[in-house]
Amino acid sequence: MQLFDNFAHVRNALNETAGSVVTIGVFDGLHRGHQALIDRTTEQAKARGLTSLIITFSEHPLSILAPPYCPKRLLSAPRRRQLFSELGVEMVAEVAFTEGFSNQSPEEFVENLLVPLCKPNLIVCGYDFAFGKAGAGKTTLLTELGAKHGFDVDVMAPVTDGEMFVKSTMIRDLLFGGDVVRAAHMLTRPYELNGVVTTGFGRGRTIGFPTANVLPPSDRVIPARGVYLCVARVSGDPKVYAAVCNIGFNPTFEGHTQTIEAHLLDADVELPGRELSLFFLARLRDEQKFPGVDALVAQLNHDVSTARELLAQPHHQATLKGVSRLTSNDA
Repeated sequence: MQLFDNFAHVRNALNETAGSVVTIGVFDGLHRGHQALIDRTTEQAKARGLTSLIITFSEHPLSILAPPYCPKRLLSAPRRRQLFSELGVEMVAEVAFTEGFSNQSPEEFVENLLVPLCKPNLIVCGYDFAFGKAGAGKTTLLTELGAKHGFDVDVMAPVTDGEMFVKSTMIRDLLFGGDVVRAAHMLTRPYELNGVVTTGFGRGRTIGFPTANVLPPSDRVIPARGVYLCVARVSGDPKVYAAVCNIGFNPTFEGHTQTIEAHLLDADVELPGRELSLFFLARLRDEQKFPGVDALVAQLNHDVSTARELLAQPHHQATLKGVSRLTSNDA
C-alpha cells in the first residue's frame, strides 16, 4: 500500500495509471460499514483495471472546525493504516484537514481537487456522505457532478446490526455504556485502547495483584467504568496475555482520579515506560467499593477465575489468535 500526505503526490502516483476508484471519509474505527465501502472500492478497482484510493484525514475535521464537539477516537492512526493495507487498498491519501480545505464549496472540491488530482472513474460513498463547506454537498449533487465530469457514483445502503445502524457514533455510545461485546461485533474485532504504562501507587503488588497503569492519549474513547476481561499486548513482546482491567477511581482507596489498571495473567514482564495495548473482550462487573482489602482481594480472585473461564471459551480463543495476528507487526 502506498501512503501519501498530500494530493500532489497522489497525482504524481496516478499519472501512469488509467485512473482510480475512490472512497472518502474519516474511517474512525474502520467498522463493518467502513469495511463494506472499502471492499466495494477494491472490488470495483480490480473489475475496472483501476487503482483503489482512500482519501482520509490525519485528524478529525471537527478538531479544526469545532474542537469542543470533536468526538473521541476509536482507532489510532498506525492501526488504521495497517487495517487499510489488510483490506487490500492500493493508495491512501492521509491529508491534513485545514481551514482552507474546509472552505471549499462542493463544486470546488470536485473540480479543483478531486477530478484533476485523483482521476476518479468511480466514487464509492455511503448513503449519508457529505462534502464541501459545511457538508453542503450530498450524494445527489455528487452524482450530478459525476455526470458532468465523467465519473460514476455508487451510493451504498447503510450497514445494520439488528435494528442499529453501524456508525462510529453508535460504537462510541456502546463503549461509553460498557457494551464492549456489541461494539466488537460492529468493529469486527475487540475495541483496542493503547497507552504508555506509568508508575502508580504500587498497591496492587502489595496485595498480590500487580497492575499496569495505562495512560492513553487524551483523544481516545475510554469504556465505561468497570472491570473487564482483556487481551493485552506489550510493545516489543511477541506474546499476548490475558488481563483483568479496571477502569475507575479506586473507591476502596478513596481515589479521586480515573485510572486504567490492567493485571496481566501469567505474565512476568517489566512494564513501566512501555506501550501496552488492551483489547476489550467482555465486561465482568461494575466498579465497587469494598469494606476493606480482604474483601477486595476475594473479589479480585473471583474476577481472575471468571476471566479464565471466559477465555477458555472457543470464541474467545479465536479472538486471542486474531489479536496475535493483528499485532504481529507491533513487536
